[in-house]
Amino acid sequence: SVPLTHLCRDSCSYCVFTQSPIEGVSPYIELEDIGKSCVSGIDALCSEILLTLGEFPEDKYEVARNWLHQNAYETTIDYLIEASRYALQNYGLLPHANSGAISAKNLVRLKKVAASQGMVLETIAGRLAESGGPHFDCPDKSPALRLSTLEAAGRAKVPFSTGILVGIGETRQERIEALLAIRELHLRFNHIQEVIVINFTPKANTQMANYPACDVNEHLWAIAAARLIFQNSTHIQAPPNTTNSID
Repeated sequence: SVPLTHLCRDSCSYCVFTQSPIEGVSPYIELEDIGKSCVSGIDALCSEILLTLGEFPEDKYEVARNWLHQNAYETTIDYLIEASRYALQNYGLLPHANSGAISAKNLVRLKKVAASQGMVLETIAGRLAESGGPHFDCPDKSPALRLSTLEAAGRAKVPFSTGILVGIGETRQERIEALLAIRELHLRFNHIQEVIVINFTPKANTQMANYPACDVNEHLWAIAAARLIFQNSTHIQAPPNTTNSID
């Protein structure tokens, strides 16, 4: 996994991936350093490279805008496309881009250089974006926006990874509705290559540091629900103790 940037315009209450700008530290990783990660990956017999990033940091941070302009990029997505092309053409690694809720146009642009793409739906519970909720002040966590990205990926025939986040205040019914929404799009376009069922775990130095971790039985319930809903139509993943950088 190679993070192009830890900056993000969203303020998810549980995330430890995103960071504020640090004086004297580049807001984006340089291509040369991506190359070093590629070499390490090849030495470890990797065939893919996961490129992660925050969502549209240039909309929030001047330092991000300045770096992009100084390096002849208009947006973070432009740099992601260049980084994907760089890893593919120079090292033969297949890029998987976790770029968040992006437009249909950018999905198609990325498709030319990335073998697959991804964005975790997380939830369809819009109420979690209300004041005090985990998605408050997170413009990219709108369920409608994220579902539109999933649909656009299907129309563009982009192999896509997505999933749900369990234990951030959603109900069982809302989990089912999120899984059904993913399945409906997958049945239409057959593009979802995996559905990840992620359990919330509180992390230090986040707003939800003292929020209870996802109950093991609730996580298992959600995994079972996903298996029943998707049957054998796609892969179900359930990595333990993960919550953090989910774009």
